[in-house]
Amino acid sequence: EFRGEPLDEALIGIAYSRKEGQRVSGITVDEVSKATARLRAKWIGFTNINTVQSVADLPAHILDRVKPDAQTEGFYDPQTKSVYLIADKIASSERATWVAAHETVGHGGLRMLKDKTVNQALNLAGTNKFVNKLATAITEDRYEQDKKNAKEGEIVERISHNIALEEAIAEYAAAIETDNMQALTDRSGITVPAASQNGIKGVIARVVDAVKRFMASVTGKPIAEVSDADVRDLIAAQREA
Repeated sequence: EFRGEPLDEALIGIAYSRKEGQRVSGITVDEVSKATARLRAKWIGFTNINTVQSVADLPAHILDRVKPDAQTEGFYDPQTKSVYLIADKIASSERATWVAAHETVGHGGLRMLKDKTVNQALNLAGTNKFVNKLATAITEDRYEQDKKNAKEGEIVERISHNIALEEAIAEYAAAIETDNMQALTDRSGITVPAASQNGIKGVIARVVDAVKRFMASVTGKPIAEVSDADVRDLIAAQREA
């Protein structure tokens, strides 16, 4: 049994991006638009990126469903397949692109980045026996949790394998970062022999590198200037949603 954190409604509802504990002077709608131009071009036909200056400028039909607080930088709305960015709450142009990516990944995973290299890296990770075993354990754990929480007569379905696979990748990425594979073993019951750990590290590194290259391409920064910590946070976005 995988003893993970239960998934909330983020996969079917609205998830928010917040910059906790910081006052932000914000930037303009035009600055956000320019900063996200590359990302919008990559996502055309898949995910819309809408920018407003303030919460008050959000469309009425969105405000009927969304309750952003004073620190909300943006959110993903699954009904319209759109990211909304709030310029007043975003500290820099680069941050705008990361918020858009984070919200989208938090809703539906890294495959929603619509990047061939990222998808290839995810597929490679999916061939690893231990990543697959953890994905299966996450699927069953989530299914049992959802059945317990379901209302009478409600139909409960298992999450997709791709979603579970990305959560498994995020779990292993965190274990590698903290150099604490044992903690994940204790929660999942899946023991990874020392001889097999390099294989996991290799496929996770490929995912990290692919995401880093994607973010470099949409922010216009050299790959070397894209933070590993920011990339790991993005990979973890769905797990933490």
